[in-house]
This record gives sequence, structure tokens and C-alpha cells, in this order.
Amino acid sequence: MDSDKVRVFLDELGDLISVVPYLLGFHPALSLVVLVVNPADGAVTATIRFDLPDDAADGPELAQQLGWIMTGNNVTDVLLIGYGPGSRVTPTMDAVCRVLRDRRIVIVEALRVQEGRYWSYLCLDAGCCPPEGTRFDITASKAAASAVLA
Repeated sequence: MDSDKVRVFLDELGDLISVVPYLLGFHPALSLVVLVVNPADGAVTATIRFDLPDDAADGPELAQQLGWIMTGNNVTDVLLIGYGPGSRVTPTMDAVCRVLRDRRIVIVEALRVQEGRYWSYLCLDAGCCPPEGTRFDITASKAAASAVLA
């Protein structure tokens, strides 16, 4: 491993969400974050952030732009995280998921994050993905602490 690369191991989705601000350099809000994932080892190889469109009708345009970027760079697997209320995130997330699936890009997970909770767009099991969301605490994450040290 290169000496300038640091590996942070993530045990749960809350840990993943907790390290995103360190990958970006700031805490995202009203954003769509795309983590490019290496399918061989699950490592995040790139991070891209988009502002969520003000108008839900603009979600398909953002989705097409993202699709071109992903296919142009031979990306095969992504993890999507939308930050903000469902009314802002869901229309864009739906459009992005449609476009990426049409391009045969694997969506490892698609999440919405708001006020210390996250929701999965892919999980339909209320036992592990409750309708009220899953709490996480960025300040208590060992992964976030590792990211700070790195």
C-alpha cells in the first residue's frame, strides 16, 4: 500500500456516512454524493458531489450527466447518498438510479441522510430499515475518528 493512502474500515452504514465529510472536505447538505466503489475489494476510489436541483423536474438532467461521467470513466459500481429532505432527494435519487441501472452500473446502496438518520432506497425490510430511519452519530463513529487521524 502507498504510504500516502490510508484505509479506514467501515463496519456499518453509519460509519460510511460519517466519513463522507472527510472525503469531501466539508459536510454536505442538499447534495447527492456518489462514491465510486472498486467491486474487487469494496474500496472507495472516487467521490463526486452534486447540488440537488431546486426543481425536481431537473433531476433527470443531473442523472444523465452522472451517467455520462460514470460510463465515460468505466465505473461499474457506485454507492449513492442524498442529503436533505425526501421531497428534495427522492426525485433526483429515483432518476439517478434509473439512469445508472440502464447503463448497467451496480448501485451498491442508495441512501438518504437527514438530521442524524438515514434511509435506504434499496432495503425493503422494516426490521433493518425502519420507516422512521436509522439513527447514527457522526461524533461516535470509530471510522470518523480514524478519518480525522488520517
